[in-house]
Amino acid sequence: MHWLYHFLGLDNLSGSYYGFWSGVGSDLTELAIVGGLISMVRKNNCHHRWCPYIGHHEYSDPATGLTYKLCRLHHPDHPGRRQRNFTKELS
Repeated sequence: MHWLYHFLGLDNLSGSYYGFWSGVGSDLTELAIVGGLISMVRKNNCHHRWCPYIGHHEYSDPATGLTYKLCRLHHPDHPGRRQRNFTKELS
């Protein structure tokens, strides 16, 4: 167990847990940044499965009453591009 305490910086060799905050503890902020980026992407991307685009348009499904964020490719009422059947792919 001594090697684990030394690896994590918990053995307090330099005084006041300097080994922890300059070693393994500094990775905590990196994990928080990556987690924040993942949550931002999951909140704002298109609701369609495996679609990498940002969902700018809201779509209310009349059958279920739920509101989805969709990109212009998957929104059924968006003019211009070809329409894709979103309600068929949800079920």
